[in-house]
Amino acid sequence: AHNQGITLDLKGFQYEGCIHPGPTVMLLSPMTIHHNSAATTTTKTTTKTTTQTTTNTNTNTNATQLRVEAITDEFVPIQQSANVMAKLNAVVQGDMDDGYLVREENVNRTITAAAAAAAIVMVIALASCCFDVGFD
Repeated sequence: AHNQGITLDLKGFQYEGCIHPGPTVMLLSPMTIHHNSAATTTTKTTTKTTTQTTTNTNTNTNATQLRVEAITDEFVPIQQSANVMAKLNAVVQGDMDDGYLVREENVNRTITAAAAAAAIVMVIALASCCFDVGFD
């Protein structure tokens, strides 16, 4: 909000407008409520025998109610003032020198047994001189 009005930013789309007094408005939204009635059991007793009657009433009733979302007495006529997403659209042109090239080594290549043995000897030598570890 600022002296001239408000600015709304909705996912990069910016809108501006001034707040004006207006009639009181209640914003409602419909809402469906589901009711399930449970099964009922009725027991009848006679003089000589007991009779049990089970009545399954499985009725589904849907009721629609209105939910109050907002109440206001102001409104804002808005107009789009900026589009940040459109400003991010760009095409970069120019020459790329060798500084942008990536040189990678294939770490998944297979090595010979001699190269693997040399690597293990080098790791042991580095560990023994750096960490004072003796391999006897």
